Amino acid sequence: MPTLRQRLEGLTAARPIQRPAPAAPPAQTGAGFSLTESFHPLSTRRGLAGLPAADPQPFALLQPDSQDPIPPVRDWLFLDLETTGLAGGTGTYAFLVGLGRLTGDGFLLQQFFLRDLAAEKEMLAALLPLLCGAQALVTYNGKQFDAPLLDTRFRLSRMEAPSSLLHLDLLYPARRLWRHRWDSLRLADLERNLLDFHRSDDIPGELIPSTYFDFLRRGDEAGLSLVFRHNAEDLLSLAAVAAHALKLLAVPETGLPAELLSLARLFERARQLDRARGLYERALSAGLPTSLAAVAGYRLSLLCKRQKDYARAVALWNQLLESGEKQEERGTLAVCEELAICYEHRLDDPETAAELTRRALALLGRNGHHAGNGRGNFEGMRARLSRRLARLTRKESRAAGTALF
Repeated sequence: MPTLRQRLEGLTAARPIQRPAPAAPPAQTGAGFSLTESFHPLSTRRGLAGLPAADPQPFALLQPDSQDPIPPVRDWLFLDLETTGLAGGTGTYAFLVGLGRLTGDGFLLQQFFLRDLAAEKEMLAALLPLLCGAQALVTYNGKQFDAPLLDTRFRLSRMEAPSSLLHLDLLYPARRLWRHRWDSLRLADLERNLLDFHRSDDIPGELIPSTYFDFLRRGDEAGLSLVFRHNAEDLLSLAAVAAHALKLLAVPETGLPAELLSLARLFERARQLDRARGLYERALSAGLPTSLAAVAGYRLSLLCKRQKDYARAVALWNQLLESGEKQEERGTLAVCEELAICYEHRLDDPETAAELTRRALALLGRNGHHAGNGRGNFEGMRARLSRRLARLTRKESRAAGTALF
């Protein structure tokens, strides 16, 4: 098995690493840490050029529980850490802190490198004005890892970490926007699938801590250029993902079918029902896969019911029943129940409502607890459907008796 040194030598030999020349001399350099700055044109990533002019306000759709206004994108500070491990806690150091922000007509990267663990407090003190000067911190899975880790490092150094900074963690928006397109939404996968950017000779993440420890023990800087480049690539991709998300939110009708479904759900949750309905309709007409079409059709039917457009809701429910053999039983059960309610209370057709209720009970009986999503729901659904069928049967009997006279 090749050693760490051999693996790093293989990577560096495959292609010489050429980091961009610093835009300026290091702004601060101490005996135990250094700061390197580099400037990158916005053409570095697909879509990044649209970030400076992007309207940040639609981003609020992705943070429905937050009341904080979204600041201009030029006040966003992008953050990515390289650490001595993934466990977190007091024993994990952030030895490379990468920051990125829009400046002029490009993207400025600032990389703080901890050359000596004893200089951590000195490096954090240099970081603090930059963190406090931003209005929003942008990360990818930073709420679970980067931010808590930085907070721990500040506290261990007996320093006060910025506490009022708005944190925009793009992992959660990415899940809301693209979970119907791709199974994996790691930043590396979005980089390939969304940005069409493919790294060459990138250092594997699991080698980064050992590369740093190798530097601390022997002063070997051979692999550090790979770590710096890895960090820079992450920051550039993070900014480009933000640009794509903002563009999609600003003009949702331009999305792909699976994106339209996700966007419709976002607007529905924001109570922008007309916009949501239009996006659901567009997603269905654009040609979704069968499973996603069932989801979109059912969500749209409930929205039509909410808007009292019962004719469209019934049409959608009937379409869903016609393709019911391709759906899971719980979906078909829900459609039968919705149709039965509508036929009973809105269309005054107890006979059809009873037929649909019997169909739902039969389906429930065949598929047991699986169709009812657990025993509790199964028993509740069976009792609810049985009560409805008894009531509908009485209505049918009364109607038949009236017809005799």
